[in-house]
Amino acid sequence: MGDFRLKRRVGFVHGTLNTVALGLYVGSWVMRRQGRRDGARLLALAGFSVSGASAHLGGALVHKEAQAVTHVVDVFPPDGFTRVASSADVVEGRPLRVTTGDVPVVLVRDGGRVYALAERCTHLGGPLSEGSVEDGAIRCPWHGSAFRLKDGQVLDGPSAHSQPCFEIRETDGAVEVRPGRHWA
Repeated sequence: MGDFRLKRRVGFVHGTLNTVALGLYVGSWVMRRQGRRDGARLLALAGFSVSGASAHLGGALVHKEAQAVTHVVDVFPPDGFTRVASSADVVEGRPLRVTTGDVPVVLVRDGGRVYALAERCTHLGGPLSEGSVEDGAIRCPWHGSAFRLKDGQVLDGPSAHSQPCFEIRETDGAVEVRPGRHWA
């Protein structure tokens, strides 16, 4: 199930099957209220079968493909600006792993500007510092999710969650970061 579009289709089918199962259960309930127990049992059995198929698809998406599961770090960075690297250490187009508090951060200089995102990919926790930088985005080396450097938005899946990002300032030859969006 490697293709992101395929996963979206499977998710759509999963949701549709849940809706069909609900309709079958409601139909069964109505038939029971009317005293038509045999027909109600058949509808309930059909609802159970459809919901089982839906559960299988949903389980595969969540547990096998980690769809709609966020792997954002569960620790919080310090509130204010923290020095994490010297400006000279942040080379154009080459991700650099640093930490602020207990939080791993990836720094990227792109077009002369420095950006900072949480270092662990929100999809499955892949190391973005080992990823590639292309067209204002960083791509996770594990499953190919791409995140826009300026705001952490997902540009390409399989990740369904934006990457937490940091505010940056460069002063006196140092790069400093503080929590930005997604940390509040």
